[in-house]
Amino acid sequence: MTAKQEAGRRGEALAEAHLVRAGYTVLDRNYRFLRGELDLVCLDDPFVVFVEVKWRSDDAWGRPEEHVTPAQKAKLRETAAAWMHERRMDGFPARFDIVAVLERPQAEPELTHYKFAFR
Repeated sequence: MTAKQEAGRRGEALAEAHLVRAGYTVLDRNYRFLRGELDLVCLDDPFVVFVEVKWRSDDAWGRPEEHVTPAQKAKLRETAAAWMHERRMDGFPARFDIVAVLERPQAEPELTHYKFAFR
Protein backbone atom coordinates (compact mmCIF):
# COMPACT_ATOMS: atom_id res chain seq x y z
CA MET A 1 0.00 0.00 0.00
CA THR A 2 1.36 3.43 -0.91
CA ALA A 3 1.79 6.23 1.62
CA LYS A 4 -1.11 8.09 -0.01
CA GLN A 5 -3.37 5.02 0.29
CA GLU A 6 -2.35 4.55 3.95
CA ALA A 7 -3.15 8.20 4.67
CA GLY A 8 -6.53 7.83 2.96
CA ARG A 9 -7.36 4.73 5.02
CA ARG A 10 -6.30 6.54 8.19
CA GLY A 11 -8.61 9.42 7.22
CA GLU A 12 -11.47 6.99 6.66
CA ALA A 13 -10.84 5.39 10.07
CA LEU A 14 -10.88 8.82 11.76
CA ALA A 15 -14.10 9.72 9.94
CA GLU A 16 -15.71 6.40 10.86
CA ALA A 17 -14.82 6.82 14.54
CA HIS A 18 -16.30 10.33 14.46
CA LEU A 19 -19.55 9.09 12.88
CA VAL A 20 -19.90 6.19 15.32
CA ARG A 21 -19.42 8.59 18.26
CA ALA A 22 -22.17 10.74 16.72
CA GLY A 23 -24.55 7.74 16.76
CA TYR A 24 -24.30 6.54 13.16
CA THR A 25 -24.32 2.83 12.34
CA VAL A 26 -21.79 1.78 9.70
CA LEU A 27 -23.42 -0.44 7.07
CA ASP A 28 -20.58 -0.75 4.55
CA ARG A 29 -17.00 0.36 3.84
CA ASN A 30 -15.23 0.85 0.53
CA TYR A 31 -18.12 -0.44 -1.59
CA ARG A 32 -17.17 -0.63 -5.27
CA PHE A 33 -19.37 -0.59 -8.34
CA LEU A 34 -17.82 -0.34 -11.78
CA ARG A 35 -15.26 2.47 -11.37
CA GLY A 36 -16.95 4.11 -8.37
CA GLU A 37 -16.34 3.66 -4.67
CA LEU A 38 -18.29 4.67 -1.58
CA ASP A 39 -15.95 5.29 1.35
CA LEU A 40 -18.59 4.72 4.03
CA VAL A 41 -22.28 3.87 4.00
CA CYS A 42 -24.01 4.61 7.29
CA LEU A 43 -27.42 4.76 8.87
CA ASP A 44 -28.46 8.01 10.53
CA ASP A 45 -32.10 7.11 11.07
CA PRO A 46 -34.09 7.58 8.91
CA PHE A 47 -31.36 8.27 6.31
CA VAL A 48 -28.96 5.98 4.52
CA VAL A 49 -25.89 8.22 4.39
CA PHE A 50 -23.23 7.92 1.70
CA VAL A 51 -20.09 9.47 3.15
CA GLU A 52 -17.23 10.75 1.03
CA VAL A 53 -14.07 11.15 3.10
CA LYS A 54 -11.51 13.67 1.90
CA TRP A 55 -8.11 13.63 3.61
CA ARG A 56 -5.32 16.18 3.23
CA SER A 57 -2.08 16.84 5.11
CA ASP A 58 -2.34 20.61 4.56
CA ASP A 59 -4.66 23.12 2.97
CA ALA A 60 -2.15 24.79 0.64
CA TRP A 61 -4.27 23.69 -2.35
CA GLY A 62 -7.59 24.32 -0.62
CA ARG A 63 -9.67 22.61 2.00
CA PRO A 64 -10.24 18.84 1.61
CA GLU A 65 -13.97 19.22 0.96
CA GLU A 66 -13.25 21.53 -1.99
CA HIS A 67 -11.76 18.57 -3.87
CA VAL A 68 -15.08 16.78 -4.47
CA THR A 69 -15.60 17.55 -8.15
CA PRO A 70 -18.89 17.55 -10.08
CA ALA A 71 -17.70 14.44 -11.96
CA GLN A 72 -16.95 12.69 -8.67
CA LYS A 73 -20.38 13.65 -7.31
CA ALA A 74 -22.00 12.10 -10.38
CA LYS A 75 -19.99 8.89 -9.91
CA LEU A 76 -20.94 8.80 -6.20
CA ARG A 77 -24.63 9.16 -7.11
CA GLU A 78 -24.36 6.29 -9.59
CA THR A 79 -22.52 4.08 -7.10
CA ALA A 80 -25.00 4.91 -4.32
CA ALA A 81 -27.91 3.98 -6.60
CA ALA A 82 -26.25 0.61 -7.26
CA TRP A 83 -25.73 0.05 -3.51
CA MET A 84 -29.39 0.87 -2.78
CA HIS A 85 -30.61 -1.37 -5.62
CA GLU A 86 -28.46 -4.34 -4.58
CA ARG A 87 -29.90 -4.16 -1.08
CA ARG A 88 -33.47 -3.61 -2.28
CA MET A 89 -33.55 -0.24 -0.54
CA ASP A 90 -34.68 1.84 -3.53
CA GLY A 91 -36.91 4.62 -2.26
CA PHE A 92 -35.39 4.81 1.24
CA PRO A 93 -34.40 8.34 2.24
CA ALA A 94 -30.75 8.92 1.50
CA ARG A 95 -28.24 11.75 1.60
CA PHE A 96 -24.62 12.51 0.77
CA ASP A 97 -22.26 13.78 3.44
CA ILE A 98 -18.62 14.78 3.28
CA VAL A 99 -16.18 14.33 6.15
CA ALA A 100 -13.10 16.46 5.59
CA VAL A 101 -9.99 15.36 7.48
CA LEU A 102 -7.07 17.76 7.75
CA GLU A 103 -4.17 15.98 9.40
CA ARG A 104 -1.20 18.33 9.76
CA PRO A 105 2.10 17.13 11.24
CA GLN A 106 2.40 17.66 15.03
CA ALA A 107 -1.28 18.64 15.35
CA GLU A 108 -4.51 16.90 16.22
CA PRO A 109 -6.52 15.93 13.13
CA GLU A 110 -9.24 18.43 12.24
CA LEU A 111 -12.52 16.84 11.14
CA THR A 112 -15.39 18.75 9.58
CA HIS A 113 -18.65 16.93 8.84
CA TYR A 114 -20.90 18.37 6.13
CA LYS A 115 -24.38 16.85 6.26
CA PHE A 116 -26.46 17.04 3.07
CA ALA A 117 -23.26 18.14 1.28
CA PHE A 118 -24.77 17.66 -2.18
CA ARG A 119 -27.70 16.04 -3.96
